[in-house]
Amino acid sequence: MKKILSAVLALCLALSCIVPAFARDADACGCGKTPILVVSGMGALPFWLDEGTPEQTECFPPHPDIPKLVFRALGGLFRSVVTFDLKPFANTAADIALDILGVMACDADGNSLYAVTPVLVEGAMSTYDPSQYEDAGSAEFSIVNSAVRAVGADHAYFYNYDWRLDPLSNAKDLDAYIDRVLRETGHDKVRVVAISMGGVQTMAYLEKYGHDKIETIWFMSAAYCGLLFVTNIFTGEIQFSQQSFFSWLQTLDVGKSDKTDKAFDAFFGWCGRTALLRPLFTLLNNTADKVNSIVVDRVIRRTLSTMPGMWAFVRDDRYEEAKKAMLPENASDKFVERIDAYHYDVLNRREEILKDAQADGVEIAVISHYNKGCVPVTSSAQAHGDSLIETVCTSGGATVADYGSTLPADYTQKACKEHNHLSADGVIDASTCMFPDTTWFIKNMPHVGCNRGSAFADMLVWLFSQEHVPTVFADARYPQFLETDSRTQMTLEPVK
Repeated sequence: MKKILSAVLALCLALSCIVPAFARDADACGCGKTPILVVSGMGALPFWLDEGTPEQTECFPPHPDIPKLVFRALGGLFRSVVTFDLKPFANTAADIALDILGVMACDADGNSLYAVTPVLVEGAMSTYDPSQYEDAGSAEFSIVNSAVRAVGADHAYFYNYDWRLDPLSNAKDLDAYIDRVLRETGHDKVRVVAISMGGVQTMAYLEKYGHDKIETIWFMSAAYCGLLFVTNIFTGEIQFSQQSFFSWLQTLDVGKSDKTDKAFDAFFGWCGRTALLRPLFTLLNNTADKVNSIVVDRVIRRTLSTMPGMWAFVRDDRYEEAKKAMLPENASDKFVERIDAYHYDVLNRREEILKDAQADGVEIAVISHYNKGCVPVTSSAQAHGDSLIETVCTSGGATVADYGSTLPADYTQKACKEHNHLSADGVIDASTCMFPDTTWFIKNMPHVGCNRGSAFADMLVWLFSQEHVPTVFADARYPQFLETDSRTQMTLEPVK
């Protein structure tokens, strides 16, 4: 009996030594700060063509001369007016788009057609020169800088990927990257900041790998609910509004200084109002079908619709319509299977996936922007947005007035009656969001807007430093609806 007891005790002692080697301490480094992983959107870092060869060149994001591009487009418009034929403008627009996007096209299965690869960030920010996130002009790295200020460079990470490709296939790489973060920091969970298309990639990860390794998700200007603009384009809609077109141009920093930006602002404002250009836009809309056929055949089917990642933006109600209108002629069964899997298993189930995660303790917050025009070639240009994604999408379902207008004077909020979720300017009812108590709206903020050292960057430091996600009622400095100056962002005040 003693031998048996001794053997059992010896086994217990052995196990007591072995188990800690396999167990993970939730905070092995003792810092008390969960690592933050920023999941990139499109264009934060470049793509290379023919990387590692003498012909290596940067092919994305594009760096066009915007004034030159605008006047090139206006030149095409002028030729169309003079000749009473829309083809010059349509072909000019197609040429511009192909110059920018052609090299990014994918093959019949949705893999890269050319030798195009993204520049990847690997490791914590502490392994990089601080200029990577302190001095960088990228808004995404300004957000990374806020994460560094909140948790330290050794606990701040940045994940980027080939956004053209299938998000569910990319999810495997994201899972491996999260494991790397956990291994290097000694924590058992990460906090995720999903920026722009990072919302798509984060949703794909949640569907494929669950949320056991996730403590918090912040969606920032994120496309986790799709885009109206891409949905309309992929269903063949082209629509031109004079006011929307020039209002959108006003949201871009097209000059080399504040002075030239203001000059362009004034010029575009005049263009949006003047009666001199109304016949031109009447012509454009009357002959939109011709434009559509040229743009669809020459650009969309050759570039955007070949990318599985772009199909992740097409919203529920028009997805099958978009497939009939825009699938590339050489698309394989594998390609269709890929885009269907994201649409039906992820996008259609987005609320279920996120609510299940929340029920299991994952904290979720959203930052959405408004009072910017949207891409002005479909009816979605009438929606409030951040110059790229519509507010209704980045907010997870807010009720939003059309751009330039307000909700009806007698409007009452639709849900969540225990708190007020109506903006003081009468534009937004946030009660209809998926997460109304943890969704913030920043007026005048451009897409993924964050200037290093700005008031908004300071807000992010506050948000990232909290042990738990606060509500929009937790701090009087940061109520649900805030307003900033779109260029400097040095002020952040409640909307009035």
